[in-house]
Amino acid sequence: MKTFRKPLLLGLLSFLTIMLGQAWMVESVRKKTIATDVTEPQLPTITPTNLTLTDKSEDITINSDVLKIRINKAGGGIYQAQLTQYANSINDSSPFTLFSQQEGHVYGAETGVSGDELLLYSAGPVTQTPDSSSVVLTAKNKDGVIFKKTYTLKQGQYDIKIDTRVVNKTKTTWSGQHYTRFRGYQDTDISQKPIPKPKDYTLDADEPKAGFMSFNTYQGPAYYSDDKPYVKTPFTEFATKPTNTKVNQSGWICIQQRYFISAWITDTGPREIKSSWQNGTLVDNNTSYRQLFQFDSLGTNITLAPGESATRSAKLYAGPEVASVLAKLANGLEFTVDYGWLWFISDLLFKTLVFIHAYLGSWGWAIVMTTLLVKILFYKMSESNYRTMAKQKKLAPRLEALQKMYPDDPEKRSQATLELYRKENIDPLKGGCLPTLVQIPFFAALYYVLIESVQLRHAAFYWVPDLSSHDPYFILPVAVGLAMALTNHMTPKAPDPAQAQAMMFMPILFTGMFAFAPAGLVLYWFTNNLLSAIQQWYISKKYAKEGL
Repeated sequence: MKTFRKPLLLGLLSFLTIMLGQAWMVESVRKKTIATDVTEPQLPTITPTNLTLTDKSEDITINSDVLKIRINKAGGGIYQAQLTQYANSINDSSPFTLFSQQEGHVYGAETGVSGDELLLYSAGPVTQTPDSSSVVLTAKNKDGVIFKKTYTLKQGQYDIKIDTRVVNKTKTTWSGQHYTRFRGYQDTDISQKPIPKPKDYTLDADEPKAGFMSFNTYQGPAYYSDDKPYVKTPFTEFATKPTNTKVNQSGWICIQQRYFISAWITDTGPREIKSSWQNGTLVDNNTSYRQLFQFDSLGTNITLAPGESATRSAKLYAGPEVASVLAKLANGLEFTVDYGWLWFISDLLFKTLVFIHAYLGSWGWAIVMTTLLVKILFYKMSESNYRTMAKQKKLAPRLEALQKMYPDDPEKRSQATLELYRKENIDPLKGGCLPTLVQIPFFAALYYVLIESVQLRHAAFYWVPDLSSHDPYFILPVAVGLAMALTNHMTPKAPDPAQAQAMMFMPILFTGMFAFAPAGLVLYWFTNNLLSAIQQWYISKKYAKEGL
């Protein structure tokens, strides 16, 4: 019978559970990529004028204390939103920016009514009050219909209110739809690189490439439906199975990035949710390959007789993924803070982290204390496991004797070991596996909290400048290995030489595995292993005194 120690089993099973859970979530994003990965024999072409914007120097700028947006005069869409309270990176203090208007990479948010997308807007003066900033954009089409968009930013808020007013100054009836949408494109020089696939589409042109042990939750489009409050619809699905559904209630569409989100929120229904995808080389440049997407939420038809007018409103949230804030904006929007399939436990653990942080003022120590609380919660359950270990340690000389007695007969050695355990009333399976299995969901849930919570982004902890990134000095990964080695030393030696040798290499394996993992995750894992070692030492000493 093999002797499984709790830290090793907990580590392996927790890691496998985490990876399976993440794979389960990401699979819905990637499973349709196989069909899109087949290169077409003849590439389609895309006209470069699919999305035409005026030069950024002509943009209309409006800002609050937390947000600065740039509105393009062509169509009146937002193609830059700077979050002034969030740095771009540890080494770059400039504001983190949502949306993009660069050569070869465009991504923006638009709202209005049918027919105003290609109009050139002019802006009135920016109106400032102690609580808000606003600006009115005006355009007129060739028939004389007037379009007005009023953008309003409130201090301390990341949601932007946009009121669209259309006035029919013509002598004929006008009709159209209110829309909120995201759209953009990405160009790739296929003379230097292979033809990109939908899964390669990047929302943030400046985002660093994912490396070894990079942990991410879902990134991409999603929307609210009548049946499900949170429906993921990745770009691979845009290309293979475009969305075309009706939502009877008011709702939202969004595009998620790690830690941040852009969401269009409407307060009237019904609406149509549609997506589209185009790809191909540019007409005037066959080495430039463009992938272009559009994600729409369309309202019911508006019909205006001559002289009539109508106003439609929408909110654009462009900011951090904070569940408590998103829940107040729209039903189901808080689920975009994607804690995976163990969200109910993750939410509880996150609230615990926030509560502890309010007192300690350190996210690092909040992680340590939350891990300690989980260990205390399962202390009694773990005690039976360590009681079994204490008994097994006492039996170590007799187990070694069995090893020498049956060096070339594993079956007889296993039978003799089982008989010895039976006589000594030891049940390794019940004592070791059950407590571990019950704890796995809690540790897996905490994992998702640590990689998804924007509060940990750029949060420093002693020598670590950013708990959401890897330890630059690799102190924490080495500490994990040492803590595992300590626990390994305190654990009864496995009777199986192969297993004993595998245990010796586990600390090295985990050190390498966590070298580039987020420091917050590694801090949690180190704390858990250290507490396990302390707990094992204490309980083993206690039972040793009792003669076990």
